[in-house]
Amino acid sequence: MSSLVERLIDHFLQTGLKDWKFAQETLERGKTDYALFFAHLAVEKLLKAHVARVRQEMPPRIHNLVKLAELSQLKDKLPVVSLAELNVYNLEGRYPEMDEPPPPMEEAARLFENAEQVITWLQQKL
Repeated sequence: MSSLVERLIDHFLQTGLKDWKFAQETLERGKTDYALFFAHLAVEKLLKAHVARVRQEMPPRIHNLVKLAELSQLKDKLPVVSLAELNVYNLEGRYPEMDEPPPPMEEAARLFENAEQVITWLQQKL
């Protein structure tokens, strides 16, 4: 593995875990929309670490978690439904026309539990 790929993997892993911590802190403050945006970002970065490992190059600049799972060759091992549900919060955080009311805490907590399982699994596989 090249040193560039190793640096990419480390970058995506470390920044993804920071984003996950921020997402958790934000959820504790009751800001479910921002918390889910950062939860999505954390999952995205860990998936990009896997894409870099598999492809031995910089991952594409995309945000779709299901597509990243395909590129990482992990799609069949991950809960694709959870990834697709979390994709919505990436869009809402970026585009004003997608602006919806924040999800209730119960819904956010369920999505967070799914994201945490994915993050934990991805981290263990690096």
